[in-house]
Amino acid sequence: EIASHHQCTVPLHGRLFAQWLHHAYPRECPYPHEAGTKNPMTADQWLQEKKTTISSSKDEIRSYVEQAETAEGSESATPTATAEAPKLPWSSAEELIARHVHKKPKGSSWVRKVAFCIAAVSGLIAIFHTVSDSFASLGRGSKQGSSLLPCVGKQHAC
Repeated sequence: EIASHHQCTVPLHGRLFAQWLHHAYPRECPYPHEAGTKNPMTADQWLQEKKTTISSSKDEIRSYVEQAETAEGSESATPTATAEAPKLPWSSAEELIARHVHKKPKGSSWVRKVAFCIAAVSGLIAIFHTVSDSFASLGRGSKQGSSLLPCVGKQHAC
């Protein structure tokens, strides 16, 4: 579905991909709300706006624990075949952080062409020197044979 919005590609910096990441890794990736729909606040801002305290009495805590224990006891350990998985919140509204436009590269500059020619010529000169040195060492001959690499004979004692 994400790729159908963008000519069979998935932009990594879009809201839809971030939403998919949230469903795949809910603890690591926050849900990407649409721009302008939420008003994020810090905990201190929320406390100032609500003018409430965040402490609970021991009786309130005990009642929450009892409710959780009774809820755990009433649920079966294995889900039934008719039970459906909860629907995930999904919004198809896409928001891109930055739109990436693929541009065809223009012709390379003359500086790049000159640098390529210099590199190619210097490579050819290096190959020529290596080959000519190799043939010169073959023409002189050596005591251990006419190998291009230094050779050490193995000695075996029988």
